[in-house]
Amino acid sequence: MIGRNGFQRVIFASAGMALAGAAAISAAIADDAPAAHFDPAPLIARAGGGDQTAAFQLGTLYYTGIGVFQDYLAAVQWLTKSANAGNADAACELGMLYQSGTYADAPPVNPVQAAHWYGEAAAHGNGCGIFALAALYQDGEGLTKDPAKASQLFAQAAPLGYVVDRTTFPLEQINRHFHAVAITLAGQPD
Repeated sequence: MIGRNGFQRVIFASAGMALAGAAAISAAIADDAPAAHFDPAPLIARAGGGDQTAAFQLGTLYYTGIGVFQDYLAAVQWLTKSANAGNADAACELGMLYQSGTYADAPPVNPVQAAHWYGEAAAHGNGCGIFALAALYQDGEGLTKDPAKASQLFAQAAPLGYVVDRTTFPLEQINRHFHAVAITLAGQPD
């Protein structure tokens, strides 16, 4: 197990790389296919009608800015609607937004909210949520520090493909996953 300071450095360095990569992907796609290329109206209608998968997809599109103009507040709105309806991927993505707080127009850093949403994702067996919740327990961020609980959750996340790796932090992989989802939805080429 790596120490708290080492783990935090891995989290923030990887999160920074993931966000920089996300920005580069979004910029590259925006150059090739303007945001107006994708019509989100049908997705908005389905999401507005209570379709939690459509709300997750819409939130992911607004989060990445692929196919639509990037809007973090709209992303949080749709992801929250989806997560409240039980979508574990939306809950994990919300946890990432509240943990990073790096966007000027998104919610500020809120480790308690991050822990809440990761916990919701973990309760549904979501590897992202389990792993991220373990990291928060390890550091005592947003909840009471509990190394034993952290170890238990890390062990639970490992068979799902989420392990502490010094070269690729799982949230970076998850961020790439959300971009792949958005690219697929918007019909954009990789």
